[in-house]
Amino acid sequence: MSRDYPHEYRPVIRECFYWEEVPEGCLLYEEGDGRLVVLNPSAELVLTYCDGEHSLCEIKSELGGDERLTSDMIAEALERLIEARVVLGPVG
Repeated sequence: MSRDYPHEYRPVIRECFYWEEVPEGCLLYEEGDGRLVVLNPSAELVLTYCDGEHSLCEIKSELGGDERLTSDMIAEALERLIEARVVLGPVG
């Protein structure tokens, strides 16, 4: 399911979202259309590294020490964040 991303790709959250942490993960509110996206704790953790500074490899490296997250789980969470239009995907 995981796709290959260019080495230079650095995921970044779209600026139109506000987030609120809740015990089950976090809620993202999209400004403008009022869309609500609910993230589980794993996806929330991945999203915290989607700052335009970290590459997917760096995110995997940073989160690799967390036994709850495998490399595939991190890639899948990122893929779902892109599909949900929360994170900007690679250009091109």
